[in-house]
Amino acid sequence: MSNKNFNTGKNTVTYMSDGLKLTANLFMPSDYQEGQKRPALVFTRPGSGVKEQTAGIYAEELCKHGFVTLAFDARGYGESEGHQGVEDPFNICEDTKNSVSYMRTLDCVDINNVFSVGVCMGAGYASYATALDGRVRGIGMIGPYLNAAQQNIDAAGGVGMIRNTLLQMTGNARQQYFENGEDIIMQPVPKDAKEAEQPGTLPIQHGMMTYYLPGKPGGTQNCPNWKNGLSLYNFEALISFSAFNVLHLMENIPFFMALGSEAYTVENSKDFYEKVPGPKELEFIEGAGHFDLYWKPEHVKPIGEKMSKFFKSHSVEPQA
Repeated sequence: MSNKNFNTGKNTVTYMSDGLKLTANLFMPSDYQEGQKRPALVFTRPGSGVKEQTAGIYAEELCKHGFVTLAFDARGYGESEGHQGVEDPFNICEDTKNSVSYMRTLDCVDINNVFSVGVCMGAGYASYATALDGRVRGIGMIGPYLNAAQQNIDAAGGVGMIRNTLLQMTGNARQQYFENGEDIIMQPVPKDAKEAEQPGTLPIQHGMMTYYLPGKPGGTQNCPNWKNGLSLYNFEALISFSAFNVLHLMENIPFFMALGSEAYTVENSKDFYEKVPGPKELEFIEGAGHFDLYWKPEHVKPIGEKMSKFFKSHSVEPQA
């Protein structure tokens, strides 16, 4: 596929994933010269996120280091087709792999040096997809929230509560959608302090308020395609997905992790890092919270620089 119509900087592109059209932002380096083959990065966004938020911020930053980068809207989010607001980790992994497929069709991409990067929940998706995709050279995680099944069970109040609460909710949502095509929607981000104090609100939801609410860095004034809503249809997929399930397949996959010391899942992420068998590097940022890594320049720029050096050090010689 020719890239002659790409401009340096941001380009909007579309491609197919399992019969659904995905929309993405592709970033071309400012020093790109016609005929070059550049290493490439595919960015998978956090849960409920869209391409204009943190995935796009990092895609634009890493483009400055010479990579062709892509931040995509997963199926059902932003400008992509699909059942709106369904956070199915396994389907999003397929979107990640199909985004790799798209990048490998571009004349400007060195197909031997395609890397995958995920932020927050996207870190779990990207690592799972990469462990099962021999085309991807390495994996990067930023502020990982790895979706370990046990984390989600604990958040729901334990195994005993799963069937009485979460599975009842998702079952009712599936039944309603089957009968009349209507979704049951939950809001992952509390709208105000009063709503945030409701029983069952998780610490990470309080943190989400600092990034996603109107007027905040990831709010709708900057990202109008983002919606504060998740469909409960198939929400049970979140309690069966775990990036830990593919750790044994990550041997010899270069692995970079950036993690704030005050992140919600810092111990879980450190545990994952310790168990990864491949060549690896950890950028541990003292004093940084989970959402600080989403957008703050004092973190984005050094993470981008160190990730770039790591990936380039584990690249193979470009194609002829």
